[in-house]
Amino acid sequence: MTKGMKQCVFLAYSVGDSSVSDFFSQLALQLSENHTVVIFSDKINHLSFESAQVHLLHWPSPRPTKFRDFLFLRKQIKKFKPQLMLSTFGANNMFLLGGYLCRVRHRIVTHRTISSHFKSTAFKLFRKKKMFKLATQIISNSSATKEDLIRTFGVSPGKVKVVYNAVYNPEIQETGDANLVLYAGRLSKNKGIDVLLSAFRIVAEKKPFAKLKVLGGTAALVENYNNQVEELGLGSRVTFEGSQPGRTVLREFAKARFVVVPSLSEGFGFVVIEAFSVKTPVIGSNTGGIKEIIRNEKDGLLFPPGDHNALASAMLELYDDEARVAVMGENAYQRFLNTFELDRVVEQLCSYLSTEITN
Repeated sequence: MTKGMKQCVFLAYSVGDSSVSDFFSQLALQLSENHTVVIFSDKINHLSFESAQVHLLHWPSPRPTKFRDFLFLRKQIKKFKPQLMLSTFGANNMFLLGGYLCRVRHRIVTHRTISSHFKSTAFKLFRKKKMFKLATQIISNSSATKEDLIRTFGVSPGKVKVVYNAVYNPEIQETGDANLVLYAGRLSKNKGIDVLLSAFRIVAEKKPFAKLKVLGGTAALVENYNNQVEELGLGSRVTFEGSQPGRTVLREFAKARFVVVPSLSEGFGFVVIEAFSVKTPVIGSNTGGIKEIIRNEKDGLLFPPGDHNALASAMLELYDDEARVAVMGENAYQRFLNTFELDRVVEQLCSYLSTEITN
């Protein structure tokens, strides 16, 4: 370590406009109060940090999987001599291998999704198992993803620490629309859009003013679901508005009577805590990380995954009781502040990592 330099932490994530980037950027700033922080990003971004102790670097490759990326990482390890390396998503393998070969003491990676959500091969699973063995610790974003690590990759339970995802308190206030139901997210099969549309057909028959707005998805996927909407006879009752900026999504959440998260499986569910942050209750599948966030009957409702009849019943419950929706919304907001507000969660993680560094 260079004379006078503070103990160093390496972070690897995509710096940009996303909840994950917000989380790690805030972590970088808090860590920089007592440590030198070096950020490795796969995107060229002009985000500046209000700390001379934060250094923003860019991988040589668009995705850090090349030998030149390893050489670049090794050079930075020799220069800064980090005590701890923490990475997420595409940088995990490079950080684990580089940190292990260069004998960095603390090598931590995150596991933020259920492995069944992505197609994989026997070789990729084998490689991931080997990579996880190089980690000194793995951070999962829910008990569901922790169980996935144990079941799929054979990771020891004691090696996994659960740290929930978190988002900023947006402090948004919008005039509500008592008829609006909202969905936001990808339009992949496992997200349960088919289930939602089938349920909404039942709701629409009993609630003539009910309307469903869907945010997210590519033009091709939107076209496929538009065809299903026509087949169900829902016409203009369902609108697809494609991907929207994060702030726009939050404003739409704030307007909605409630949000629906009908995923067949889910590692965590950012949408749930984002809805909670603007005092909007959520009806979600009783699965994975979703059931860890929603307290049934208190800040939302849970229904069996894939059961469109049960989902329709839950939606009708909240359509029929405006006072109950208001109470759930307040409960959801308090749940958010206590457990999923970004500054609070990052402060706790920062304290934990600083303790690890000094041990």
